[in-house]
Amino acid sequence: MTIVVTGAGGFIGCNLVFGLLAQSDEPVDSFDDLSYASNLDHGFCS
Repeated sequence: MTIVVTGAGGFIGCNLVFGLLAQSDEPVDSFDDLSYASNLDHGFCS
């Protein structure tokens, strides 16, 4: 089963993706529209 996360460019979504990857062997697909609220420069998802 593949886990799908929307909003992964934000702080919470990005940490959710890393948490899922650390705790599960399931593949994770992440999506974000990279709007004003997304921040890829905070160091977690870059």
